Amino acid sequence: MDVIWDIMRCWVKNHPVKGQPADQPGSIILAKELVLQANFARAVASLSKAQAKKVSRFFPILKDIRGPKLKAGRTITSKHVSIGETALNALNNEEDNKEEEPKSKKP
Repeated sequence: MDVIWDIMRCWVKNHPVKGQPADQPGSIILAKELVLQANFARAVASLSKAQAKKVSRFFPILKDIRGPKLKAGRTITSKHVSIGETALNALNNEEDNKEEEPKSKKP
């Protein structure tokens, strides 16, 4: 327990707390002299290679795929600008290709 209290005293020494009356139990414990000196510096070896290089953890969100989606069964029109202009152009090209194909003779 002495080691744990010494670690707490070192922490309070580096990060001071509000003043308390001298007869309080916390003040009495913190007033004792240190036997063990704790080092709170972060070890470089504890960082991963990605953290050391400051690599982002997650992929960035692409602006073409975010935003509200359409309800089921709806078609994309020019009023759905949030999906991006490239997607609208691709859909318009598909619609043009469908119109050029001959219709089948089946009812």
